[in-house]
Amino acid sequence: MRRSILITFKKIVEALNVDASYEYYVVNDQLNRGHLLWLDVLANADRAYFESLSEEDKRKFVTKSARILIPKMTIYKYKNMDDEGGGYSFSYTLNHIRNIYSNAIDDDCLAVAVYMILHELGHWDDLKSKNFNVWEYSLKDSDEAKRVFDEQRNFERVAWKYDEIIRKEKAHVLLDKYNNTPSERRANEYADEHFAEYYSLIKEADLK
Repeated sequence: MRRSILITFKKIVEALNVDASYEYYVVNDQLNRGHLLWLDVLANADRAYFESLSEEDKRKFVTKSARILIPKMTIYKYKNMDDEGGGYSFSYTLNHIRNIYSNAIDDDCLAVAVYMILHELGHWDDLKSKNFNVWEYSLKDSDEAKRVFDEQRNFERVAWKYDEIIRKEKAHVLLDKYNNTPSERRANEYADEHFAEYYSLIKEADLK
C-alpha cells in the first residue's frame, strides 16, 4: 500500500484537473457509509423547485446546480469504512478493475479511488451529453434504478444474519444488478475507457 494512508480524494481530483463542477463535504461515518461519491443533479433549492413543476415542465427542466460530491477524507479511510460497513463496494470495484486492466496494480486504494472518481465523471459526461436535462438523465430510467437501490438497502438491514461468505456473495450480486442499470452502465463504460490513462497519470503525480 504505497501512499494511501495520506492521499485524499481531493488531491486526486486536483491532480486529474477534473473538468466538472464538484463540491467537497465532511463525511458522516454512519450516514455516508458506502455512498461517498455521487453526482447530485439538483441542489436543495433547485430540487424543491423541480418537484413543484408539472410533469410536462419537468421533462424540459435544465439543471444549473449539478455537481459531484466528494468526501474530505483519505482514500485509505474509505476502504476501512467499506470493510467495517460490509458494503463490499471496494472489493467489487477492485475485482472489476482487475478484469479491465492488464497491468499490475501496485496500490489497491489508489486504483479504486481513481475508478470511483472516473465513474462520477462518467455520470457528469452523461448528464452533459443530455444538455443537463434532468428528466433525460435521471428520470427516464429511474424505476429500474430505484428498484435495485431499494433491494440493496433492504439487504443491508438484514445482512448481519448471514455469514461472511454468503453476505459477500449476495452483496456482489446486488452490485452487479445496480451496475447494469442504464445510467450506471454508461458511467462504468466511461471509467473503463479512461482508467488506464488516468491511473498511470496519478501514479506519477506528486500527491503530497
